[in-house]
Amino acid sequence: MYRHTGGNTPRWFTYVIISILGLAFSTTLFQIAWNTALDHKKKEFSFESIPLKESVTSNVRAGNEVINTVGAFMQSNPLANRAQSEIFFRDILTRYSCIEAVNYYPASDPGTGIGFPVLYQGTRNHFYFEQDEDIYQHPIYRYAIDMAIDSGAIVPAPPVIENNPDHNYWLFKTIQTGASDDKPASTMPGTVQGLGSIL
Repeated sequence: MYRHTGGNTPRWFTYVIISILGLAFSTTLFQIAWNTALDHKKKEFSFESIPLKESVTSNVRAGNEVINTVGAFMQSNPLANRAQSEIFFRDILTRYSCIEAVNYYPASDPGTGIGFPVLYQGTRNHFYFEQDEDIYQHPIYRYAIDMAIDSGAIVPAPPVIENNPDHNYWLFKTIQTGASDDKPASTMPGTVQGLGSIL
């Protein structure tokens, strides 16, 4: 009869090997579960970010459309009165929930320097400026206004952080005398009729 006389594997070594294999298997299962959950969260975030991206894109388009419409209205109706402007601005605020305010500032007399006093305001909640307040005197808006005058383009101003939890920002557009909206005129002194802005 054959007798095995070699050393037996100690019992503790068997437990160690089984424990290591169990730990490796558990770690592999945990890693697979972690990666699956992470992939699920990435897909969920992607699906949630699509409507957000579409909403931002839609609001930017609406802002451009509204500021161009305000420019066209004020350019074609330089003698528009407060009642006409209020009706027009109220209609904009009704149709576009992303717009908080619409303002018009006529250019001041070139002999007195650059100035754009508030003439007409349309707003959802409260007025952001006093009547006849010169928007150009606010340093935070001056750079954007200068850029709008120089380029003829729609220019955003940085958001005012104080009392503005939504961090809304103003878009400014110059309104040229006798220039079509799709082709800005050169901005020589005397060609700027005023400014339109939306928040």
